[in-house]
Amino acid sequence: MAKQRRLPGPLHGLWQVSYVTGRNVVIAASSWTTVIEHASGWHLEYDEADRAFVLFPPRSELHVAVVDLPPGTGEVSPRLIDAATRWIDDNAAERGLPGLV
Repeated sequence: MAKQRRLPGPLHGLWQVSYVTGRNVVIAASSWTTVIEHASGWHLEYDEADRAFVLFPPRSELHVAVVDLPPGTGEVSPRLIDAATRWIDDNAAERGLPGLV
């Protein structure tokens, strides 16, 4: 298996974007995954082939949501961050999960 590479991306407020090489299991091909991590520990992983992102709470490898990529044009990262922030604001407390601190 090829070694994963991680390239840093832009910082959006408290969200840090990076890009990780890997193999997409859906399309069985090498691809880049966008990983966006919040300072509080929340993070999301987005693969373009899937057109959805997986959201993970702090200190957990179990995802809490799979969210479709919001429609729009231009850079994907701000749309992913907005959707993740909305999901966390609307759902985290009722599930006993921390918010964005």
